[in-house]
Amino acid sequence: MIWIAPIFVFGLMVFGLLQIAQLPPWVAFPFALLFGVSSRYLLPRVLVALARRPLTMKSAVLQGAIVEFHSIEPISGDDSVTGGGTESPEDRELRFFDLDVTIRPRTPDRGSFGRWEPDSLMLVTPGTDVDPEGIDFKEWCEVRRVLVESEGSFVAAEDLEVAGPTRLRLRVAVKSQVRRLQFRYYFESFGEMLLPQAARAA
Repeated sequence: MIWIAPIFVFGLMVFGLLQIAQLPPWVAFPFALLFGVSSRYLLPRVLVALARRPLTMKSAVLQGAIVEFHSIEPISGDDSVTGGGTESPEDRELRFFDLDVTIRPRTPDRGSFGRWEPDSLMLVTPGTDVDPEGIDFKEWCEVRRVLVESEGSFVAAEDLEVAGPTRLRLRVAVKSQVRRLQFRYYFESFGEMLLPQAARAA
């Protein structure tokens, strides 16, 4: 489905070229010039916008979402990765937090686009470009674990889709200089938080 729109645009381009070819040369030249300029500068943007539209629609479910912060707890390290063993040199430069939050979408359930995937959540610094292309979000914060409340217990969020308000527990690794974060779901940002002071992992 994602490729239908670009193929349609390409078909219109071919049709336009065929129509221009049937015109007298003195009429066809300005049309050909205009077509070439628009193809060079406008067409790439149109194709990118069309290709991103499914993700834009998917992320809209959390547009303006409300985040209820139950706790933001500093921890000494990430034993879910090390298994209680020696941490990596990279982890020694990070601070770790366990977040307990409830995310409440503002938009009503809209079928398949009314559901969202907790394990696709990211945390970014406020003001980060909405366009994620070329940005390494893990440069500032990495979400190491996401658990979803289900029937009174918390289960791994991998491949789960949820609808409506959902309580989550996340473990995140944050660069030491970062003080504020906010949630990012594809193209939507929401739920800014101030991190408490925490000692660097020993």
